[in-house]
Amino acid sequence: MSLTLVKGSAFADFVNVRTDESVSVAVSFLKNRYHTRMVQCSTDPLFDETFLFEFVGNNDQIKFDAANLLKLNQPVHITILKHRKNEKAVVIGTKSIEWRPLLFCNQVEINAEVLPISLT
Repeated sequence: MSLTLVKGSAFADFVNVRTDESVSVAVSFLKNRYHTRMVQCSTDPLFDETFLFEFVGNNDQIKFDAANLLKLNQPVHITILKHRKNEKAVVIGTKSIEWRPLLFCNQVEINAEVLPISLT
């Protein structure tokens, strides 16, 4: 399964952004973990990155059975991080995204609203 992260939109906190602030997105699914490059904070940051997720079980020796996808209930998890020079990254928000609609169609476009940590 591939996931393409295109852009962010309406990051209202980034209207009057500091020059040393950047934002990145961490994406995880099963044993797969990816992280975008850091982009300058803005109200509409562009990421344009694609990640390829593998469906693997606990035992790498056993061939994966596609029928197991029907039983798999793990969502794709997205975490948005804000970075400042010489400071630890701060989690802005998180979102779990359901990928199972892909089981009956080739491609799904999802516009995911990621709420701030204080509202989740």
